[in-house]
Formats: sequence, C-alpha cells, structure tokens
Amino acid sequence: MYIIAYDVGTSSIKTILFDITNYTIRHRATTKLRLYMPQHGYAEQSPEELWNAIVESTSRIINEARVKPTEITGIVMDTQMAGVVPVSRDGEPLINILTWLDMRSAGYPRELFTGFPKRAGYNLFLLLRFLRISGGVPGKAGKDPLSKYSWIKNVHPEIYSRTWKFLDVKGYLIYKMTNKAVISVDEANLTWLTDTRKPSITWNSSLVRAVGLDLEKLPEIKHPTEIAGLLTNKAAKELGLAEGTKVIVGCGDMTATAIGSGAIDDYETHIYMGTSNWLIAHVPKRKLDIQHYMGCLLSAIPGRYMLIAEQETGSAAIDWILKTVYGEVKEEMYKKVDELVLKVSPEENKIIFLPWLYGERSPIDDPYVRGGLFNISLENKLEHLIYSIIEGIAFNIKWAYIYYRKLLGQEIDHINIVGGGALYDSLCYILANTLNTKIIRMNSVRESSAIGASIIGLVGLKLSDFSIAKKIVKPERSFNPEPKLVKLYDKKFKYFMKLYKQIRNIYREING
Repeated sequence: MYIIAYDVGTSSIKTILFDITNYTIRHRATTKLRLYMPQHGYAEQSPEELWNAIVESTSRIINEARVKPTEITGIVMDTQMAGVVPVSRDGEPLINILTWLDMRSAGYPRELFTGFPKRAGYNLFLLLRFLRISGGVPGKAGKDPLSKYSWIKNVHPEIYSRTWKFLDVKGYLIYKMTNKAVISVDEANLTWLTDTRKPSITWNSSLVRAVGLDLEKLPEIKHPTEIAGLLTNKAAKELGLAEGTKVIVGCGDMTATAIGSGAIDDYETHIYMGTSNWLIAHVPKRKLDIQHYMGCLLSAIPGRYMLIAEQETGSAAIDWILKTVYGEVKEEMYKKVDELVLKVSPEENKIIFLPWLYGERSPIDDPYVRGGLFNISLENKLEHLIYSIIEGIAFNIKWAYIYYRKLLGQEIDHINIVGGGALYDSLCYILANTLNTKIIRMNSVRESSAIGASIIGLVGLKLSDFSIAKKIVKPERSFNPEPKLVKLYDKKFKYFMKLYKQIRNIYREING
C-alpha cells in the first residue's frame, strides 16, 4: 500500500510514491511548472496549468510504477507557501495564483502603514496588536498573504466582492480534489490573522476587521495530519485514482521540510538550501524578533512552533552563474562546481559576493537590495567567481544565524542540511567554517519536503507517529569546522557587512 505525496514548488511538482510498509520511495516523477512575470514585481501561476500538472504527474507515477489505484491509501501535499488565489462560490479561480514571489501588493494593508505614531514604518498601535495576538506582521515587500488579500480588495474590489474564499496553493488543490475549502495551521498562521498564543489557533475577528477584510472569506483551519476530505468522483476520474481516497490536509513546504530534515527534536536546527534558503527549529514556545524578520509558525508536530529565518536567495545564485556561463544547469555540474572551488585558496580570494538577487527577508526585510560581485580584477577566473558566490551565500546565512541563535536561546551542536544546494560539498564545507558549527548532510537531501509530507500522511492515517522521521531520515556525511578557516571567514564576513551598510541606500535609490 502507498501514499502519493506531492511537493508543489514554484518551478516543478515532485511526486513520490511512498511505500507505507517499508518506509521507502517506490517511484518518483517530476513535472515542470511555468511562472509568469508579466511586469516588474509580478509572479503568477495558472491554476489550470497547476491542476493539469498534478493530473499528469499522478498519471505518470501510477503508470510507471504499475500500481493499482486501490493500492493508494492516501494523498498528501506540501506546497510553496504564501500563495493566494481567490475562488468564487463554485470554486473557480478569479485570477491567477499570486505566488510567494509576487510583490505587487507592497505597502498593503494600508492600515498597517498609515497613522501616528509609527515604529519602523508601521502604525504602532496596530503593530503591537498584531504582534501580541498573531506573533507576526506582514512585511512591507507585499509577499505575505494578508498583503495580497488587501491588494485585491482595494485595487480590484469587483474580484473581492465575487470571492467566496481566499485559498492558498495547497488549499486550491485540495478543493479540486475534495470540494472542501481548508487551510493548514502553518499557512493560516502565515496570514497573521490568527491567534497563535496557543498552538490550537483560530481566526481572530478583531485583526480581520482592523484591516477591513471579511472573516467569512477565510477557509476552515485544520491541522496538517487531519483528513481534509475524500477524493470526489470527478477528481478521481481525472487523476486516475479511486473515489473516496483519503486526502490529508498537508502543509507548506517549510513545515514538511522541517519533518523531512530529521530535525524533529526541540531546538534541533536544519538548513534548507534550495532556490531560497532558511533556518528552522521546532520550539515549544512562540518566539519573535521583528527587527530581523524572524518568528514562528505552527508546526506539523502538535503543540510545537517552528522558529524560522528565511532568506530569498539560496543556491539559486549558483544556478544563476552556471546558466550564465553554460546556458543550463545539469546534474554533473555539482561535481564540476566542487572541482572549481578546490582550485581557489580561501586566503587568496578577495572577491565578495552579495547574494540578494531578489530582495531579502531575514535578517533585513528589504525588497530593494540586489546582488553584486565586488572587487573583481582581470586576474580572476570562473573558479574565483563561483567560490565567491558560495562564500557569499554562507555569509548571508551567518548574518541571519547570529540573530537566530540568540532568539533560539540554546546551544547548537549541529545543523542538518537538506535541499538541492546541499549536494555541493564545497557549500557544506564553507558553511561549517562560516557558522563554526558541524553541518550534517542528510540522506533526504533531494526529497526532504516530499518525505516530510509522507511522514505527515503516515501520522494522518494513524500508521505511525512523528518519531518515525528519525528512522527514515539519516545522516549521510558530516562537515566539521576548522579553527584556522573559522577565523579567516570571520574576517571576510566583516567586509561583507561593511559593504551592505555602505551601499544599502544606493539600492533604495536605484530600485525604489
């Protein structure tokens, strides 16, 4: 018997057929997705194309693995977070999905950024109310769901009036499968319209009213391990699965990865290194550092929060240089990059890479910053550029790590690392020395989110508990810091910080 787990990202859907008898992946399939950027700050996806990709991916995995639809015990998803799609009463999308990258709603909701007195650009009294009740507040860049809700109401009131429910990416797919409008606790938390002072969260009507929205347009909140509903006859025919198959609520990609990284104990930290990157640990109590844009979302583990520091550009910066030079990124380039980095002496390299290719969230909420290669000379070669890019990614993580560790309030003995970028030995090694912390690459590197979703599915079907993660996800290789290099990278990091302070206002002037 099997679980089908979908990991729905921005560029692709990774689907795995998870064997619930021996906790292994029986088969896998990847289906590409298109991202539309019709103008500056816009980043959309077609709901119809997304559903068709789910159908295609399901068909492929069933046919290629040669399993019967009746052998599928449950369906579970983890998806890109902070996406928004308003749907009508009959469940039809009213616009394209506004993805997490979309920034057209910067400055919304206006209520949060107007009035007197102000603190850090926010209405002080409303800011304090949000922080006290929800534990967070939308950033100014417009990437949060609440910003998108408010933008739709104010800029497109006709769409708002026709909106039955605001769904996220996962919520839309669940509705297509079950005709149920739900949102998982982590995604609901991310709207900053819930009361998260206790792990059993609810929509907070006072916050909803304060930003001029209507409570009835928000879906029902459910825990990731709950059953959202059963596969309808229509959806079953399209997917080629059995009607009545259980659809588990699932969660956002961060939440699933936190399970699939194997770091499920309190305060145990993992780094995800993908297009973007983040630091996450499960914690028993809600924590917040608004100045450095770090806070908590509800975890898939009942009674636990996730302390999160997210950054916008991870190994996407490496992909950028590889595509620029070679025109594409191929599997064998992991080895090629590591070989190039080995040619460079850490002591001799003087280039500093600024990795903010799409703005930044933590430890600065700044949509204006951009990337750069500083101090290039004619004597530099490709290996120096690639080395500097990896080093710059590590410096940026260190910048967040300083505040993250302080907020966590615990010593960090090791960090589990997952995500495609973790396949670069050079990145793991430089990270270990930059953070002065042991980095452990896990065997779930490529499919940590889908494996995490599968574990959530197991718990939802009452076939296991979350401790199974430690048996499924295991260490693959450790990278230990060396005192000499730790000292060297500390010195280089200071130059990295000086550069940001010197040119941050120039970024605002150019990109504002």
